[in-house]
Amino acid sequence: MNENSNKPQTTVADYVVTRAKKALTEQKEFLLHGKINAYIKNAFTTDIDLGSVFKRVEGIIPLDFLSEVDIIYIGDFEELKERRVNALYDNGAIYISNEQSSEEDLLDDLVHEMAHALEDAHGEIIYSDGLVRREFLAKREKLYFLLKAEGYKFDDRLFMNPEFTNELDDIILNEVGYEKITSLTIGLFIDPYSITSLREYFASAFEFFFLRADKKYVQSICPVTYEKIIELINYIEV
Repeated sequence: MNENSNKPQTTVADYVVTRAKKALTEQKEFLLHGKINAYIKNAFTTDIDLGSVFKRVEGIIPLDFLSEVDIIYIGDFEELKERRVNALYDNGAIYISNEQSSEEDLLDDLVHEMAHALEDAHGEIIYSDGLVRREFLAKREKLYFLLKAEGYKFDDRLFMNPEFTNELDDIILNEVGYEKITSLTIGLFIDPYSITSLREYFASAFEFFFLRADKKYVQSICPVTYEKIIELINYIEV
C-alpha cells in the first residue's frame, strides 16, 4: 500500500488559492479609490488584508472627501511610537502603524486620519463660527468638575485649552486611566481619546458617524459636531 495514499492531495485549485493569498500578503503597493497610492513599508504583524479594508473605506468615504490625502504609508514608524498613537496625518500623508490587532482597528485608524485631512481642506466650515469649540470646552469643563468630585486635583486651565497637551494626555492615560475616564464620560464624550483635543473630538465624531450604524448616537453625544458633519457632507457633495 502506498504510504502517501491517506495524505490529502493538493489540487490545482488549492495551489492557485495558495499562490493568490501569498501574492496578496507580499503585495506592497495598493490604490485607494483608484487614485491614492498606499505603500506597505513594513508588513503587518497580524493577518490583515489591506485590499479588503480599502474596499470598505471606498464604500464609506467618497473620494471627494479625500482631496488632501496624497499617499498612505504603513509601517513601523518611530514618530508614532513617540506620540503613543497608531496613526497620524501630516502634510498630505497618512501614516499607519503595521501593528494592528484586526482589520476593524485598521479601518478605524484610516477613517480617523481621513477626518484630520478633511480638517485641512475644510477647517473654516468646521471651526470658524466657534460652535464646535464651545461644545467641546463645555464638555471639558464638566469633566473637570466630575474629576474634582472624585477627589482629583488638577489645574482647571488644562481643561480649557482646546489644543493637545502631553500633560492632559498623561492625566487621562496614567493618573486617572482609560477605564475610569470611560465610566465617568459615558454620554459626555464619544470615547476617551476625543477628550485630548478639539481636533480629536471632531475626528472621533467623524469616525463614529461613518463607521457605526447608529448615527443618532453621535447626534446624542455631540449634536453641534453632528450638524457640522452633515453640513460638510452637503457642501462637498454639491
